[in-house]
Amino acid sequence: MLNCKQAAARVSEGLERKLSVPQRLGLTLHQFICHRCRDYARQLRFLHRLAPGIDAHIEGQQDQALSPHAKAKIKAELERRQN
Repeated sequence: MLNCKQAAARVSEGLERKLSVPQRLGLTLHQFICHRCRDYARQLRFLHRLAPGIDAHIEGQQDQALSPHAKAKIKAELERRQN
């Protein structure tokens, strides 16, 4: 039976390559018993699917600047909070 540390490593490994049947079975059994590892695996798979899109989004945002109106609103709000 896998412990939580081994299960976390196996989940990560499974994102990079196909796990063998015994490896998948051991992970599935552990996740059936351990809800924290099950949640961790779900979150890690979500981030793995999301990550490629983040880079593209950030690269597309680099050329955009704030409008003078937006800069003035931010400046005014910062000054208001200092007082």
